[in-house]
Amino acid sequence: MTHDDWMRALAEHLDRTRLSYPRDELVLVFDIDGTIVDSRHLVVHALLAYDRDHGTDHFRGITAEDISDHEALVDEILEPFALPEPVRHDVRAWYLDHFRDPDAVAASHLPYQGSSA
Repeated sequence: MTHDDWMRALAEHLDRTRLSYPRDELVLVFDIDGTIVDSRHLVVHALLAYDRDHGTDHFRGITAEDISDHEALVDEILEPFALPEPVRHDVRAWYLDHFRDPDAVAASHLPYQGSSA
């Protein structure tokens, strides 16, 4: 779906909602930069699940503060970890298959706590 398709679908949804609730004040909320949903928790959950499923400890002790990249940027996420290339390749493939599983998505919906900096 293109950006224009998304915007058209959003506008149509808003029109339908306005018709359904003509007297209500409506609010449209966007999470553009992770200020509402802190997706770093999704990344942590997925990487720790990799360790659990594979009996490894590559990501032991990882926290949300250790993640600074968008959850879809797996290569950037894995950059700080000293993983041999075959392991990095395996983690990457596994992560892309699992980072949107229901438990990981639930973990990502922890409220954003802000930074300590």
